Amino acid sequence: MKGQMMVKDKLPPHNLDVETSLLGALIHSKESRDRTIDKVKVNDFYLDKHRSIYKALRDMHRADDLIDVPMLAAELGRRGVLERVGDKYYLIQLLNDCPNPDASETYAETLIDLARRRDLADGADRLRTAVMLGEDPQPELEALEKIQERSAGEDKRLSAYTVKDLRAMDLTPPTSVVEGLIFNATLTGLAGKPFSGKSKIATDITLCVATGTPALGSLPVEKGRATYVSLEDGPARIMDRIDRFLDSTGVTDDELDDVFFWFNWKQLDQGGLAALERLLWNEADHKLLVIDTLAGVKPRQSRTGNIYEHDYAALAPLQKLANESNTAIMVLHHFRKAESDDPLDLVSGSTGWTAAVDAVLLLKPDQGRADATLSLISRDIENTEYALGFDKPSGTWVVLGPAEEYRRSENRQAVINALEEAGEPVGPAYIAEALDMNPNTAKVLMRRMFADGDIRQEGRGLYVPCNP
Repeated sequence: MKGQMMVKDKLPPHNLDVETSLLGALIHSKESRDRTIDKVKVNDFYLDKHRSIYKALRDMHRADDLIDVPMLAAELGRRGVLERVGDKYYLIQLLNDCPNPDASETYAETLIDLARRRDLADGADRLRTAVMLGEDPQPELEALEKIQERSAGEDKRLSAYTVKDLRAMDLTPPTSVVEGLIFNATLTGLAGKPFSGKSKIATDITLCVATGTPALGSLPVEKGRATYVSLEDGPARIMDRIDRFLDSTGVTDDELDDVFFWFNWKQLDQGGLAALERLLWNEADHKLLVIDTLAGVKPRQSRTGNIYEHDYAALAPLQKLANESNTAIMVLHHFRKAESDDPLDLVSGSTGWTAAVDAVLLLKPDQGRADATLSLISRDIENTEYALGFDKPSGTWVVLGPAEEYRRSENRQAVINALEEAGEPVGPAYIAEALDMNPNTAKVLMRRMFADGDIRQEGRGLYVPCNP
């Protein structure tokens, strides 16, 4: 029969978390209904029971009736569908589980887009069936074109802002959660090689934010609730890090009430994103959320999909959530194996990853006196780079200072060592050869060191170490 040849093992596009969140927002307030009711159609919902609930909500709103759970339950009862939708307790659950009642427009936009995709998929199935049965495909082609035209028309309804509108907005720069590194309302990616210590750094930062302890030894933090989603390290490894943190800082277990660890999480497109929304909107004073690693929650990529679009789409909802909830979200990721002169190209995957985040932290081993460098590359904050040292007894990372200054002091010490080994006055050419340094760089550096009193001059252009 016509219409009976659809693929049975694939569900049409839908998202039940979005449907329940929207219904909860509509029950919650008249403001949400005012912004949304005229945009959403009954058939935009996937489940029949959600269609029944929405239809009752819409009709009551248009009649200017008072709407709360008892009134809505009574209306559904009059329509004879209350038991079918799950009685009043299901309505209470919808209200309580809505992560953000103020986000009704966002839920509605997602719902409408999914409904549009269902219409397109259904039209494509009908077209395929007509072709396989040898029927005239033209009516189905025309129906598909109408769906596409309607979608294009809806997509053109964009919002424009005047300069006055922009000035009236709250455009305050994000404040620091960890000074100079991690900021409120910002999605930050922390990337490094496997076993480079990025999970250890992320765990310590989480504990520091929850307890108000300076991060990485010296960076001030904004104290608040912190959550760590650990999808690669189990409880034993996390507990070892916690014990090392307590030993090195003097913090006690009693001060860890504001830090929470999760060891499993759903993929973002399988309810994971909605769960994160509930977590951040329902928990007061949430300052930091860490996801270790992105691969653990990232939706699966289709075989025919574009990798850039897939990477961007995986992170864009997290960026939006960070901004709307005013929470710092940090996701961990790995470096690719190949080296690159562009630091952002070190990150595994496509450039969609770095395009979607607000800032990137790169943890790289250092060949000098520091154990590693931690570089911040940001859209809104001045880029910076720190030299890090790893204290093996305590298992903690500490900031040694700005990497540029640390490298500068390292070069100066190398010059002094070379002068001592020379045992006689020598010039920049000797130092350049001994240290494999550019001759001009050596000349400028030694002049500055002389001016700063680090070395003494003996004869024209010749230098010796200062006496101890």
